[in-house]
Parts: sequence; C-alpha cells; structure tokens
Amino acid sequence: MLNQNESPERTEPEESGLRSGEPPDGSPAPRRGIFRPRVIILAVVVAGFIAADILFVAWYLDAPDLDAEYSFLYEDRIPLPTDLGHDTEPVRTLVSGEAFYNAVVAALATIHPSRPRDAASEETFAAFSAKKRNRPSAKRKNFYIQPLGSFSSSESRIVASSTVFMEKCFGCPSVLLPVKPLDAIDAKYRRSGPYGEQFFTGHLLAKVLFPEVPADAVGLMGVTSADLWAGRGWNYVFGEGAFTLRIGVSSLRRMVEGSPMPSESLALMRTVKLLAHEAGHMFSLYHCMNTPCMMEFGNSLSAHDASVVHFCPECTAKLCWSLRLSPTDRFAALTEWFEANGYKEEAEYCKKAKAALVEAKIPTFGNGKPNNE
Repeated sequence: MLNQNESPERTEPEESGLRSGEPPDGSPAPRRGIFRPRVIILAVVVAGFIAADILFVAWYLDAPDLDAEYSFLYEDRIPLPTDLGHDTEPVRTLVSGEAFYNAVVAALATIHPSRPRDAASEETFAAFSAKKRNRPSAKRKNFYIQPLGSFSSSESRIVASSTVFMEKCFGCPSVLLPVKPLDAIDAKYRRSGPYGEQFFTGHLLAKVLFPEVPADAVGLMGVTSADLWAGRGWNYVFGEGAFTLRIGVSSLRRMVEGSPMPSESLALMRTVKLLAHEAGHMFSLYHCMNTPCMMEFGNSLSAHDASVVHFCPECTAKLCWSLRLSPTDRFAALTEWFEANGYKEEAEYCKKAKAALVEAKIPTFGNGKPNNE
C-alpha cells in the first residue's frame, strides 16, 4: 500500500529491437504517406464538395437574365404604366388618417410583442398615405386566388383554407378560381432546381396572371405547387407580389416539404403567412424592419417558421386605413378562423387585440366599407 508521499515504481518496457511500426518478422514496413486510405477518402469527399459547388455556381449563373424583359413589374426600375385602373377618388373618413393610425398603433402596442425600433427604416404613415396604393373600390372589391399547376389532395385543402383566411385577414370577399395548368410555359421561363421544376416569377406575374385579372378584382394571387425563382441573382423565392399591379404569386413547394415532413397544420400556417405577406405587398406595404410582423423579410424556411402570423401595429393601422377596414371586425373574423383550424395561441392574440381596440374606442369610417360605397 502506498502513502501520499510515495509513488509506484515505473517498469520500463523491454527492448524488442523493433522500430515503431516495424513488422515482427523484420520485413520492411509498408510506406505510410499520402496514400493512406483515410487520406484518400477525405480527398474524395473534399473533391465531391468542390465539384458540387462548381455545379451549383454553373447552374446559378446559367439562369437567364430576364429582369430587363419584365422590368415594368418593379416600381424602382422604370416608371410604371400610368393607366393601371386604380381608384383615384380621395379618401373620405370621419376622422383624419393620422388620428386613426396613431390610435390603432397605441392600442395594439399594449399587446403586441416588440423589440427596439429602427425609425430610420420605417415608412411613415404620411409617406404611406401619399403614395399611389391599391385598395378596394365599388368596382374592384374581390380578392381572387388562382391555383397554377397540379396539386395533391392535401395541397388543395391548404389552398381552400388559405382562401378563407385571406378574406378574414383583408376584409375582401375571396374567390377560389379553377386550376390553371402550367404545361404551356416556355422552357425559357422554367428550369430544374433542388425542389423540382422552378418557374420564373416575372413571367407568371406578367404573362400568366396580369392579362387575366378580373375586372372586379382588387387582387389576383397565383398559388402553385411548383418552386419559384426571380431571375438572375436568386436561386429561389417563396413568392412575389407586385406593389401596384394587383397581382402576386406564391409557392407551396417549400411550405409542404421538409425533414421531417411538416404536418398539414404546419404547412397551412406557413402558407397563410406567405400569402398574407405577398398580399401585403399588393396592398402597398413594404418589408417591415421593426416589430415582429408578417411583413418581415425572410429568406429561409426557419426564419419563415419563426415569424408571426400577425401584422405589427403600424402595418395593421396602415392596412386597415387604406382598405377602409374596421380593425375590431378584422380581429373578430381572424379569431373565428384560427379557432376553427386549431390555432389557439393565435386566436388568443386576436381576442386580446380586439379587446384593446374596443377599450381604446378606436374611431371608425362610418359603415366600415370602402370609402366610395
């Protein structure tokens, strides 16, 4: 037995007469250099990654530069056509827009989660109200959903339920149109991608949707089960909405797939967030940089999942003012949809929002209908 000051004697290994790694029979040791199996495997793996990157870049850069062909879709590139059929009547309300906006924002700020604001990046109400906006009128009051391509039974249910959500969210009667095939799209505007065939959003917006906008439509949203991309510089997009042309397009492809595969409930939640985001652009809302909001920009599915399914107080106030929509009626309608589809947390938010608005005695627009009805 050892005491604390003693250490065990070390026994030196017996000399074997062999160098480390030398075979016991004395034959020369095999050469161990760059041809070790593990080194070869590692080199093959690295080469595979490099080859994959090269192929991806080649595929990415091979995307046709179609931006110039469809530049009229983007307000910041060239002037838009002047005759877009917009309602140019002045807004008539019982209160000033600024007073309504401030009251709604103050009420909803009491229940909406917030983070530090970036006032420099926020579009003011004055700027929003001064620009040409797409909004309902006596002639254009329906929001149409146009399915594009083929859909599974689950995807069809998601599109149908999302159509009901859009009516609750924006206060416009929503109409689901018959499916329109995409077989005739020219090869120039489609390509193969990691999620199957992709379609160019500019072509779908300008050539497939814009010519088919119904006369009574305040908006026409194309929904496809195919993946989408937006031209050179993009490998994919979830969707795209044109600010003044009353058109948008969204893809279910990445909403309904993943690892593990999402439940239909999760896929539906992803879809209504996407459709409402793109419709927000169609109703002249920019990306929101401040509080948690459906108008936040997200370029990944994880960011999309982490986003909320509600507009922030500022975007809600702008939207309701522009669409002549009662915010209390809007949250009551959304509560019904969320409860019917099993989204308890979202329904509870809407109940709190409605209660806050009622308590604040938010001024209305008279009958709450579009201003020229």
